[in-house]
Amino acid sequence: MVTTRPLTAADEGLLRIATLGNVNWGKERFTMSDVVNRPEFAHYTRLDVGRGDFGFASERDGNAIGAVWAVFLPVEDAGFGYVDTQTPEVSLWVDANERGRGLGRRLLRLLQNEARRRGIRTISLSVEAGNVAKRLYEAEGFRDVRCRERNGVMIWTAEATSSA
Repeated sequence: MVTTRPLTAADEGLLRIATLGNVNWGKERFTMSDVVNRPEFAHYTRLDVGRGDFGFASERDGNAIGAVWAVFLPVEDAGFGYVDTQTPEVSLWVDANERGRGLGRRLLRLLQNEARRRGIRTISLSVEAGNVAKRLYEAEGFRDVRCRERNGVMIWTAEATSSA
């Protein structure tokens, strides 16, 4: 049975694993040391609820199988999908053995609904060219950011989609 719970600041280990999975989505290019020590990756491994970060983890038998989280990164520490300080950047990870079963879609919708509940109008992300996850993001209302398509930056606007 799959259960889902809110992420907390104590989930840094899970976010490290998830971030490593995300940056290695197509093939192994980076190590856990890269995720921990390189600023462009490390800021995705820390959930700061004080600045408004939020997210969810899905587990089966106590083991994490998926996570989705949104972080409000400052301009001086902007992420790959940074748009502005009011738009949190989303990361979505599903364990390779769990893909294709709808878990990513459920997690993304949960995050979108939580964003609406919090009054957050937009969320952003970045997806590399060739990543099949882009189809999921498009199906869930994300659109390419004009002039940032080459970087895979996409944005979702609450008013543009219906509640799932």
